[in-house]
Amino acid sequence: MPDVPDSQHITGDLDMWRMAIGMANVPTLQMVLVQLTGNLSWIEAPYLPTKPPGISDHDSAGLSPELQQDIRDATFDAVARWLEGTPVAIDKPSSELLIHMMRVSLGEEIPAGYVHMMRQELGLPSELAPTR
Repeated sequence: MPDVPDSQHITGDLDMWRMAIGMANVPTLQMVLVQLTGNLSWIEAPYLPTKPPGISDHDSAGLSPELQQDIRDATFDAVARWLEGTPVAIDKPSSELLIHMMRVSLGEEIPAGYVHMMRQELGLPSELAPTR
């Protein structure tokens, strides 16, 4: 994630952020939470997303409405703190963490070889791929 943005149109309206987070894909919010807070418990039980059924978006992560709301509330709080200047806890995740996050988010095994491509896509520095 980038440093705190300078432009007012990004930081200005917390209601807009709350609305956007309320509609966002829950597994994606979990990955945002891990990076913003450094707290890996957001990708552990009881918050582990289920495997998506078929090719659907799986926006709910298969989690109860209460757990989804916990994630949305925590994401809003983390984003609000970030907008106020709190630095990103994990701005450059290791390849091991990145592949773990991808596996949790997608609910399936992801070959370790994909991590190099993802690091490039996310603008992260190159790093050796994990061996597992």
